[in-house]
Amino acid sequence: AALDVLDDVGLDWVLERGPQLAAGLAEELASTGRTVQPRGPSTLVAWSEEDPELVVARLLAANVVVRALPAHGLVRASFGAWNNEDDVARLIAGLP
Repeated sequence: AALDVLDDVGLDWVLERGPQLAAGLAEELASTGRTVQPRGPSTLVAWSEEDPELVVARLLAANVVVRALPAHGLVRASFGAWNNEDDVARLIAGLP
């Protein structure tokens, strides 16, 4: 069944979707004045927060799952083909 889904949407789309959404998030975060860590065309986006664990808790309350990297003062999000622009918008809206 999973292969049928991949066949329907195309493997190229699946491989491009996560990095596209991550790039959009990086742009949105930068537009809020946050410092986004250097990144290539990946599905990961890390950005600086004064209290990463507080931000993770706040986002979880908004139904957004991200990870704190407190030793580095960062929060990290990961995207895949299963995500959409609404997920990016919900993450941005849930930020303090």
